[in-house]
Amino acid sequence: MSSLLSIRFTNNTLFGELPPNFCNHLSNLESLFLKNNMFHGKIPSTLSNCKRLRNISLSLDDFSGTIPKEIGNVTKLIRLYLRGNQLQGEIPEELGNLAELEMLWLQNNFLTRAIPSSIFNLSSLSNLDLSVNNLTGSLC
Repeated sequence: MSSLLSIRFTNNTLFGELPPNFCNHLSNLESLFLKNNMFHGKIPSTLSNCKRLRNISLSLDDFSGTIPKEIGNVTKLIRLYLRGNQLQGEIPEELGNLAELEMLWLQNNFLTRAIPSSIFNLSSLSNLDLSVNNLTGSLC
């Protein structure tokens, strides 16, 4: 499956956890759409091994735990959709490394603390939704 560019399994009843070795044989993967299924567990930090990813949509599932800071190493990422899960903890400062990021949707989770200042330095970001979380602090 090394030539696979896109995976789209949206709006099904697929379930289970994403295995830690998910990206081992998907070196050319550019888009991962698993939205609106019944996936659960933590988002594996090894997702960052898919270095060519431009789009990640893991929305409307049941992922829990924190957003892996390693996602900040997927530097080609344009769209990151993690809305409507059970994610908690802080938004990783490392998301500020995603210089090409245009859309970041983290709404409807249980994220806490302040919005990292690095997010406000993303010059390509045109759509940011952090609503319905437990965020605090200022917008500076």
